[in-house]
Amino acid sequence: MTHRPTKQLEEYEDTIHPGEQIQIIDGDVYVNGILLAGDEDYIKERPQGSFGPYNVPKDSYFVMGDNRNNSLDSRYWENHFVSSEEIIGKAVFQYYPRIGKVD
Repeated sequence: MTHRPTKQLEEYEDTIHPGEQIQIIDGDVYVNGILLAGDEDYIKERPQGSFGPYNVPKDSYFVMGDNRNNSLDSRYWENHFVSSEEIIGKAVFQYYPRIGKVD
């Protein structure tokens, strides 16, 4: 996606949940202070730069696309979060990197 979503979030790989903290330091992604290294084998390339930390408020989510360096996601929005009221669907199928159902 190239703008703050108002309807669907199916295109996003990573969702940081209410109460969690997200931070990117020199391209390394941390959730609640824990490095996600090795857990992101689906991203095209390591993200550039540093962002955050952002503390996700109650009933909100922080989302990042899997093509991090070309994704205008939560990191770039004026309000970095998507409220739970704005989420209307759930991904059940993926076509990349492997075709099949989403567990």
